[in-house]
Amino acid sequence: MDRSEQLYNYQRRSAKKRNIAWQLTYKEWYNWWLSNGIDKNKDFEPMSAQKLCMCRYNDSGPYALHNIYCSTNSDNVKLRNKIYHSKKTLITPYGVFHSARQASKTIGCHENTVRRKIKSDPSNYYFQ
Repeated sequence: MDRSEQLYNYQRRSAKKRNIAWQLTYKEWYNWWLSNGIDKNKDFEPMSAQKLCMCRYNDSGPYALHNIYCSTNSDNVKLRNKIYHSKKTLITPYGVFHSARQASKTIGCHENTVRRKIKSDPSNYYFQ
């Protein structure tokens, strides 16, 4: 297995862990990166804020050719934070909160756990 196949499998598994649908074949994924000027078999950049990453429009929906674009890690995080913080109220089985951070402190778990619940259990964890 070459380096690009390992990276493809890593990204696919990562999406699955976050309950995000993955609708890209290896060939689609590899060609998408090539079309953005990156050869995943050759180009290696250490993790940084300016490293390019695969993003989903509005940080929602599946990883699919119609729903992805290339941006920097920094811009992706800014957008994600804007989306999460633009919502008014978080409804959970444990109560109503102003943010995922507030809910995590009250519930006694990590903020990322609450964010995963928002994505994986939207009938019980949602913004209103």
